[in-house]
Amino acid sequence: MVKRDSYLKRLIHNMWNGEVKVITGIRRCGKSVMLFDLFYEYLLSQGVPEDHILKFELDQRRYYKYRNPITLCEYVEDAICDKKEEKFYLFIDEVQYTTKVVDEENGGITVTIYDMLNELKAYRNLDVYVTGSNSKGLSNDIATEFRGRATQIHVYPLSFEEYYSHVEGDERKALDTYMLYGGMPRLLALEDEK
Repeated sequence: MVKRDSYLKRLIHNMWNGEVKVITGIRRCGKSVMLFDLFYEYLLSQGVPEDHILKFELDQRRYYKYRNPITLCEYVEDAICDKKEEKFYLFIDEVQYTTKVVDEENGGITVTIYDMLNELKAYRNLDVYVTGSNSKGLSNDIATEFRGRATQIHVYPLSFEEYYSHVEGDERKALDTYMLYGGMPRLLALEDEK
């Protein structure tokens, strides 16, 4: 796995800043790996209990019910509310898959994930992180909906330095390959040009 230290440092620097941390970027550039693998492993190395990291991968069928922002918010609140002295982390992957729903309990108003994230970020014992693809206009939604209440971390494909740290060997040959195929992380797992 490629270490993406510059992004990891930004996540660490922004921990517990009172804002939702939003990781955006093009599809397949490594947003989910950054959050669910690299940052997750960092938290575990710092002594955070595994059950204090609430993870939702909304592109996977077992999490589809949490595409409803009210259902997601209620689940998280149930998990953290009785433990106000303990710190929890919320990871939501592919947040753009959430739907707008009607909140019958509050006069039939329409509720979005942004409403629920604003509610959740108010908990002092919860630090919130989400990922989403730019292809769904997420970056524009964040700028509009959060208005200064979110920290956006834009992830790009691998830089040559990141790429080379993984492949090593002849630097010129690595640069030629990088220039030909680019820096999408998935390419590192492929065994041949086909």
